[in-house]
Amino acid sequence: MNILDGASSSEQALINMSASKKIPVNGSIEVSPLFNMNCDMCYVRLSKQAMESKGRLRTADEWLQIAGQMKKAGTLFMLLTGGEPLLYPDFRKLYLGLKKLGMIITINTNGTLIDEEWTISI
Repeated sequence: MNILDGASSSEQALINMSASKKIPVNGSIEVSPLFNMNCDMCYVRLSKQAMESKGRLRTADEWLQIAGQMKKAGTLFMLLTGGEPLLYPDFRKLYLGLKKLGMIITINTNGTLIDEEWTISI
């Protein structure tokens, strides 16, 4: 399967140009290893206690600083993933900050935390 299958001609042109100039057009941020389900196939999932024993989550400002560097390098598409990214305490701040940078955002979520408040505020 070709990664450009199903891409529009403008998307193909953007990806081809970026590849030829070695510009990282897409990136991903694993905002949190926390997860609200217990899926057997998940290799990222940690409990809050296990995560805290290994360190801490980056702040939204830290992620936005990294994303700013990625943007300067040419990144346009950003994937937010985890665990469950909607469990990240400053998810809205991070999401809105990435939008302000002009990034096109995709969120890998199981969708169980999306409610009317999410759809109104984002």
